Amino acid sequence: MNGQKLALFFFFSFYVYAINAQEICTNSIDDDADGLIDLNDPDCKCNGITDQIFVPSSLIPNPSFEDYNCCPTGIGQLSCAKNWIQASIATSDYYHTCGNFTRDPRRGAPPLPLPAGNGYIGILDLQQSTVSNTTYKEYVGACLNKPMQSGKDYTLSFWVGFGTAGDTWGPRISTTLAIFGTLNCSNLPFGLPNGQLCPTAYPNWFEIKRVNATGVNKWTKVTTTFRPLGNFSAIVIGPQCARADGNYYFFIDELILEESTKFDSIQLSLSGKPCDDDIELFAQTIAFPHITYQWFLNGIAIPGATTPNFKIPNRQEGNYVLRAFDGNNCELSNVYKYTRDTFTTSVVKEICEGDFVRIGGNSITQSGKYNFQLKSILGCDSIVDLDLTVRNKYATTIDTTVCEGTLFSINGKNYNQSGTYFIPLKSIHNCDSNIFLTLNVVNILYSTFDTFLCKGNSILINNVKYDTSGQYTWQGISIGNCDSIVNINIKEYPIKNDSFKLNFCMGDTVQLGNKKFHTQGDFSFLEKSIYSCDSFVFVKVDLLNKSFLQIDTTICEGEFVTFNNQQFTTSGKYKINLKNQAQCDSIVDIQLQVNQNTEYIIDTIICKGNKLTINGTDYRTQGRHIQKYSNALQCDSNLIINITEHNIYNLNIDTSICDRIPISINNQTYNKAGLYNINLVTQFGCDSLIELNIQEGFSSFRNIDTLICEGDFIPFGNDRLSATGRYTKQFQNISKCDSTISYNLTVLSPKRTTIDTTICFKDTISLRNQNYFTKGNYLSQFKSYQQCDSIVSINVNVRPEITANAQIQQIRCNGDNNGIIQISSNQSNQKFIWSNGDQSTKLSNLKAGDYKVTITDEASCQNIFTYTIIEPKALQLDYFTEDANCRRNGTGILTIESISGGTKPLSLKLNNRQLEVDTQTLIITPTTYELLLEDTFGCTLIKTIEIKEPVRGTIDIREDSLFLIVGDSFEIKIELADIEKIDTLIWTGNGIFSCQNCLRTSFIPLQDNTRVEVTLIDENGCLYKDFVIFRIKQNVHVPNVFSPNGDRINDYFYLVSDSSVEIIDELRIYDRWGEEIYRANNILPNTEIGAWDGTFRNELVMPGVYVYMINYHNKIGNHFSLVGDITVLR
Repeated sequence: MNGQKLALFFFFSFYVYAINAQEICTNSIDDDADGLIDLNDPDCKCNGITDQIFVPSSLIPNPSFEDYNCCPTGIGQLSCAKNWIQASIATSDYYHTCGNFTRDPRRGAPPLPLPAGNGYIGILDLQQSTVSNTTYKEYVGACLNKPMQSGKDYTLSFWVGFGTAGDTWGPRISTTLAIFGTLNCSNLPFGLPNGQLCPTAYPNWFEIKRVNATGVNKWTKVTTTFRPLGNFSAIVIGPQCARADGNYYFFIDELILEESTKFDSIQLSLSGKPCDDDIELFAQTIAFPHITYQWFLNGIAIPGATTPNFKIPNRQEGNYVLRAFDGNNCELSNVYKYTRDTFTTSVVKEICEGDFVRIGGNSITQSGKYNFQLKSILGCDSIVDLDLTVRNKYATTIDTTVCEGTLFSINGKNYNQSGTYFIPLKSIHNCDSNIFLTLNVVNILYSTFDTFLCKGNSILINNVKYDTSGQYTWQGISIGNCDSIVNINIKEYPIKNDSFKLNFCMGDTVQLGNKKFHTQGDFSFLEKSIYSCDSFVFVKVDLLNKSFLQIDTTICEGEFVTFNNQQFTTSGKYKINLKNQAQCDSIVDIQLQVNQNTEYIIDTIICKGNKLTINGTDYRTQGRHIQKYSNALQCDSNLIINITEHNIYNLNIDTSICDRIPISINNQTYNKAGLYNINLVTQFGCDSLIELNIQEGFSSFRNIDTLICEGDFIPFGNDRLSATGRYTKQFQNISKCDSTISYNLTVLSPKRTTIDTTICFKDTISLRNQNYFTKGNYLSQFKSYQQCDSIVSINVNVRPEITANAQIQQIRCNGDNNGIIQISSNQSNQKFIWSNGDQSTKLSNLKAGDYKVTITDEASCQNIFTYTIIEPKALQLDYFTEDANCRRNGTGILTIESISGGTKPLSLKLNNRQLEVDTQTLIITPTTYELLLEDTFGCTLIKTIEIKEPVRGTIDIREDSLFLIVGDSFEIKIELADIEKIDTLIWTGNGIFSCQNCLRTSFIPLQDNTRVEVTLIDENGCLYKDFVIFRIKQNVHVPNVFSPNGDRINDYFYLVSDSSVEIIDELRIYDRWGEEIYRANNILPNTEIGAWDGTFRNELVMPGVYVYMINYHNKIGNHFSLVGDITVLR
């Protein structure tokens, strides 16, 4: 016991020393003896330099609650703070030192001093409302000075106060707060009148970000970055939406919201060659005289490293950070983790057949050992040794048959339907092992067998004897080895005695069974029934008589006789068999005589308009007519009259008597004009009348004189007249008398003329719409005034063409005006006129373009010539540049894409360095260059090119070190500056990440002093690193005395702990003799449920000392055992 007291004395002495010592953050010494040196010690945490260098303006009005409308006098008076809105019906609290209200007894007091001015607010986060069984959360809101823009990065920083607990509520050691946004400020306040939940429970509100804060009786600075998904006009801050695990109260102050680019920070940049272990770090700092600097390696100050730049010593790998100090507060740069970037990685891997492993652009699909030499992002050697095993895939086919009602099982799954199934499985190496199952389900065979037996007999079926009617079942096996069920139906028939009476006609025979009967009498015999049972048959036979009938009759042709639905139309004898009343034969004999009809035919004619009378009937029309009579046999007698009608003809004849010569018609002579009627008879004896019209006329004569052109003709009757002469023909005139015509024809010959003329080269002479432009003799044919051919002979002479010879000096460089044209011609005495008015044979100082000259000879003929002064195309140089980046070790790229223009050969130089005149890509260092392109005439094109130094951004984890309760998570986030796109990002550390390649991740550390490091490579290959230290603690307290006396004060014994304890696996209590008097399993700390109430077997134990044993585990899976004494008092 004395030894324990002495050890305890030394412990408290050491603890007092550690408390009194002050950690100096820049001397590489553990001044307070807590095992933590410099920045690794929480005492050296930097809260940021709060002067104007690092604090931007805020989009949130009145960010530190300094401006007020009134001094608060009690809780729930946020309306006193200017520009702030009580976000919901849940009343948040406003505090300000302008009045007497700075704390509420139920809510506790804030940490002092206040972080920013004299105003601050307080909010509740209750697991259960004091007035209802629901959660209760308080929020504060504000309309922003201007809306946030979707897609931009914003940073929000604020202070969270973990004060002293009040009578009712107090802070939790760690808390999670949330920021919410809305597109329209009119959505504030939300949820009235039931707005005591989080904003996202109501329309038009969105959660932007959640943040964690930890502290005990202090203000903790929280900084977070986010990118809003909308143009939010108002924000709200308060508890996260998840229900709290208790009832808590927090303070908040100074909310600074601005674009991330407006937040100042210290960013480290890199120069040198990492592969050669030659690295220098430098900071882009602001020159303020009162700020001092100190470099740290792995959190420990580097002696003498007090300038913004620092060259890393050879092989000194680790995490480097720069600290800026203004005399009161400090600011840390981002962390640069330096490692020599040449390493070897061994990889042992198994893959499945068909898969592959990709390393450095190589896809490996076969088992074996491989070695790859790659380059890291900084160009250093990176060697990968791969040991690859390729596991086979399997495919199995199963064809099987089961009976109906039976299951076929594979891998725990049952199949009972016919079909083909694909069953995917995995081998022991997790590769495909698939089964193709073809299942045939054989149905149970059901059948029915119907049979009979005669009374008193039996049948044998499948060795079973049956002798009575009934339904029986027999079960067997089918050919598929499945059940076959037969239902047997047996019917019993009796032995019968049957009597029959037969009546049939005499001469017929009747068969009954196998017996035939044709005589009258009584008969008997033995037969089998349809069921093969015995049947005695008694037959009585009676014979019936037949009957006969004779019929004689006569009809006329075309008539018929009907008997028994039969028609008879021709003479003859017919026999009809019928049945009499007794159904015996009744025979009818019919003797039929058919008498013929008679017919007479008369063929005759009539003249149109006359009639024919026969037997008193008049016929006036052509056609077939019938008269009917009866002959001597009283049958039809027909008279058929066929009449043909002929026309009476009337003709008109017009004719003439020429020169008083008579004409004769039908032996009658006519010599005078007049109208005569002549009556005649046709060959059919009908009248024919001719009306003769005679006119008197005389013969005529005509003489015609006419002219035609040679080659033309005149039609004359059926002749064509084309030669000079007299021609006579006789025709008939209008009086139908002779008419004589005589032609006196003259044929005219064509005229001929000659024209001689001279024209200029390429000119044309036109005569009667005919153009002539080449030398030669031409004939042209026209019409004379008599409209006959007139032939003109044209002799055309053409002047020689005017030609010119020009000497041209073209322009050498694009845009010059030094062209020359010198011209001469092939003829003398010529005049020259240029398009610009010049009349000389030489033009000088010409620009590019077309120039025309007109040359005129002595015959005034002209020719125009055009000459072109051309200039070479302008020198053209197409290129693009890429500024230097980290991936190329700080070099840039110049790419020549195309070269054109000028006069070849060309010359290309870069800062007087000769280059090939072709497309090419050059790796060049950052500086300014002159790119010169020159052609063979000295024409030049000069381009100035600038290759900029690599643009390096910065990354920063705002928190340097964090304290958490074991099992709690914290959201950590990288804040980026001047980094557009990320190529690679990875978080590392001993713990659980919600996402290892996200900018924001939640982390649960699994051990104390966990270093969480983030490595980022941007699209330019620049490497960035930062880290944060997580300290975790677990507070557990076991009381050493309790008084279970029923006064509800200290009546139970239980483990007191923070939130780190997951469950108490076992609580045991022993008396001083070692007997177990209480045990509880799987109970919670800090609660009376499962705690020991000081009883044993429902009786209070005696006051005294007892031994406890507590086994528990925390939220990260660590198990602990506690053993000690507990004193029971009354």
